[in-house]
Amino acid sequence: MNKYDEKVVINASIALLNNLITFTPQKNIDKLMTIYADSKDFQLIDNEGTPKSFGELKELYTNLFNSLDYINVLESQIKVITINSETAYCVWQGKEEIKMLDCEMMLSSWIATIVVKKIDDSWKIIHFHATHF
Repeated sequence: MNKYDEKVVINASIALLNNLITFTPQKNIDKLMTIYADSKDFQLIDNEGTPKSFGELKELYTNLFNSLDYINVLESQIKVITINSETAYCVWQGKEEIKMLDCEMMLSSWIATIVVKKIDDSWKIIHFHATHF
């Protein structure tokens, strides 16, 4: 049985999700896409339950950012369950204030399941599914 330091995996996972929290309100598509695995194994499950690829995720973010005025993350809680020294399963919950162009500001909550993996010495999101309510 290989032993590993769970704290390393937990800290890396939290840092990755904190980058998501930072880059999304900045509408920084280039930095944002670096946290996702650009591979055939990456999968986003969209709001309709349809699997999407890395390229489709980039298109979704581009369309969002073109119609977004701002996002303010109000609350964020991350629970990390380590699987091994290179993989973790995360449950991420939060609340945000979001304003689309030409719309009123609204409050939104979410819960997301995310799988992160260490690939070539970098931590990446390989699976993402969120529900907003």
